[in-house]
Amino acid sequence: MLTGTRILFSLITVAAVIGGYLGLSRLQPEKGAIDVIYGILQLFVLGNPLFDEPRVIPWFLNAARFALPAVTAYAIFETGRIIATEQARWLKRRVTYGHTVVAGETTLANAVVSFLAKQGVNVIQVAGPVDAVSLRDAGISRADELIACADHIQDPWVNLAIALEAAEIERNGRPLKVRAQVSDAALAFTARSLGMTQATKVSVRFFNVEELAAAALAGNEGHHQDIAILGLQEFGGALLVELARSWRKRQPREPLNVTVVDEHASARLERLTATHEVIGETCAITTVDGTHLPAGNTFSRVYVCYQDEAKALNAALTASGLWPSETGGLVVRLDRLAGISRAFNGTGRLLDDMKGRLRIISVVDLASSAMVGDHGDSDEQIARAIHERYLTQQLAHQVGMGSKPAMTVWEELSEDMRDANRAQAAGIREKLDRIGCTIVVRDPSLPAFSYRDDELEQLAILEHDRWMQDKIAAGWVYAAERNDALKHHNSMVPWDKLSEVEREKDRDAVRNVPELLAEVGLQPVRLAR
Repeated sequence: MLTGTRILFSLITVAAVIGGYLGLSRLQPEKGAIDVIYGILQLFVLGNPLFDEPRVIPWFLNAARFALPAVTAYAIFETGRIIATEQARWLKRRVTYGHTVVAGETTLANAVVSFLAKQGVNVIQVAGPVDAVSLRDAGISRADELIACADHIQDPWVNLAIALEAAEIERNGRPLKVRAQVSDAALAFTARSLGMTQATKVSVRFFNVEELAAAALAGNEGHHQDIAILGLQEFGGALLVELARSWRKRQPREPLNVTVVDEHASARLERLTATHEVIGETCAITTVDGTHLPAGNTFSRVYVCYQDEAKALNAALTASGLWPSETGGLVVRLDRLAGISRAFNGTGRLLDDMKGRLRIISVVDLASSAMVGDHGDSDEQIARAIHERYLTQQLAHQVGMGSKPAMTVWEELSEDMRDANRAQAAGIREKLDRIGCTIVVRDPSLPAFSYRDDELEQLAILEHDRWMQDKIAAGWVYAAERNDALKHHNSMVPWDKLSEVEREKDRDAVRNVPELLAEVGLQPVRLAR
């Protein structure tokens, strides 16, 4: 409506200026062009003395003498409205607390802002150059989260620089969670191994769009045992890992049958499997070092994941042997060309979607949807793995699902219990630091990690102390009998007074660290002294 009003007044202005010029030229033929233009300018502010005396005025000049002041009034109103809007926006940024700041004006940044706003998240976008001044104007000192997804094509480290700018701004006591986009998946993976730390002021997590999108897609897929993946580059590789993780939770006794088609399928699969044990543990994989699936295969899902979007579309539309019988069974990953999906299922549909079999997914849309939650976050994945191990151990001791609050799947676990697992995951680096170790991307060529001498006992005591502090902070107190409703716990005692059964639980938490890190493709290593 506002745009239409502006267009209308622009047309009125042009018509009135023309009418004014013609009218003034007729009434004062002796005046030159400059004087006539000056007279038109006077019309804007009701200041032309020509109308002080009675005379016959052409109708078009009469229209101009009223239209141009109206244009002036509208311009004043519009200017005031813009100033008031900017002042209101500035004031809102000054008083907003607990919001999310999105840095950048890329396609991803715009999609993230749109998605978070629809979810009811209070979000402020920083467009243009992102520096300390613009971050302060966005209220970064009072924000809960910063998502840095500026244009990284020219500078792959621009989002890390934004995170550093934010970290150096004095905060009002609120911790800041930073998510920084890294364009290269391998680089993002390595960065996460270095960034697994629980900072008191700012915690930084690195994400890659392809990995986020793959995690979001895998989380929404159903039970499909026979699948094919065409293209094992960034998105295809990440999707294989996420599908393998999902399968292990759903059908641990049966393999996930996967056919991988890629010109370098064997080499890429070998690298993936070396980093992510879950692939070898859960999948029965057939590799095709080429571009075509062998004839005679039947799949319930086919994922076309080529980074080359034209190649992906061509493979999906021309290879009829790929088309599964299920609705949405042929999934095609697109990025820049994602808008083409409207040609298949939009209101202006132009092409057949193969009776509903074809499903085009947008990397940007999937990644932006994954910003709500902790998809791709190493600590979150480890926290889930901690809970899954707990369930496995309890089931082995004949403790039934649902028999107590903790005996349930992660998605149904209370937020307090999820936070307890997250805190344990976040404390892993501190424990390893105590014994001169760090975390790196998993490398099978490195020697297997093992604890030395009294390290296990030392870290078990540290784990118990961490657990105690978390419980105290959450309002728990010691009692001879445990009562979760009253926040009473009988294990809230010093290590030397703890029962051997409870001590063993803390030792198990330390023993499991190498396996937990392996869940996300990481491993502990000792630093040379």
